[in-house]
Amino acid sequence: MTESELAQALVTADDPLDVLFQALNDIWQVEGEVDINRFFVERERATNRLERFMLHIFFDLYDLLLARVREARHEPRFADWSGSVIVLDGASLREANLLLSRLPSYGYAVTDYAYALSEVPSDTETFRQRVLGMPAIRSRARWGEYTIVPIRSGEVPKLLPEAPRLLVWISYPDELLHKVRGKALTPQEALDKTVAALVEVLDMLEADEVLVTSDHGYLYIKSAALFWKASPGDEKALRKLFGGKRALPIEEVGREFDKLRRVPRDRTYALFDDEGCYIRGRYAWSVQRDPTDVNHGGISLMECLVPVMRIRRKKR
Repeated sequence: MTESELAQALVTADDPLDVLFQALNDIWQVEGEVDINRFFVERERATNRLERFMLHIFFDLYDLLLARVREARHEPRFADWSGSVIVLDGASLREANLLLSRLPSYGYAVTDYAYALSEVPSDTETFRQRVLGMPAIRSRARWGEYTIVPIRSGEVPKLLPEAPRLLVWISYPDELLHKVRGKALTPQEALDKTVAALVEVLDMLEADEVLVTSDHGYLYIKSAALFWKASPGDEKALRKLFGGKRALPIEEVGREFDKLRRVPRDRTYALFDDEGCYIRGRYAWSVQRDPTDVNHGGISLMECLVPVMRIRRKKR
């Protein structure tokens, strides 16, 4: 889809997020075997161009995203689903497209692929609190009709609980991606480990169809070319106010944030509401912390649009 076609589609669409979901999948669609590490960088560049284009023609996109996230709170997750659910922590539209191409070789097919919206801030803690109503994912805890099964570091149990509806929380790929730089873990390795854990769980569930989704997405920022830079003075203020975070709760948003509220609209970095302050789009800055190639917590397309996939076991 060209930029002019995208602009026209947005004008005529009933829901612009549907158009953007399709545009992102056009970017991340996989054909044949690919070098995952190179694929991530190349497609992230294209994603960066797409979102920067959106910044120019649809500046209110982030206000719309936040409003839709708040509206979605009134729509119970998985309300129309009667089977088990797998949550891949931090899985984005990148991983979804790669799963579309990989799962058939393991005997599974994706029969439906749509999207949901993450919470804002786009992180696991907020999802747990807002959606599940619990501070931590605990083994055999209950959430409505679901029995929760946490799987950390790929340690899949030999047996799953006998229950009609399980919510299996797999800590991949988020746990792996935060280790990418400096710890000899590449996107390729992270994907391989995520697919292995997912397939092992699918095999154990022995269900005809399972819903697979995510709590949040992320920005993949391997180089400065993949994010947006604020002006030098504003970047210094952002670094001082946020540190390495992309969102802060309202109780931490003091008078010193007024300088961000006064930034001209055409280069506004932050979005405020009565719950907190969030970094828009792909703005990022360097900070002294454990190095990582992934960022989330803010409000951008790749952080907030998360995959929802129905995965069916092929007949054998």
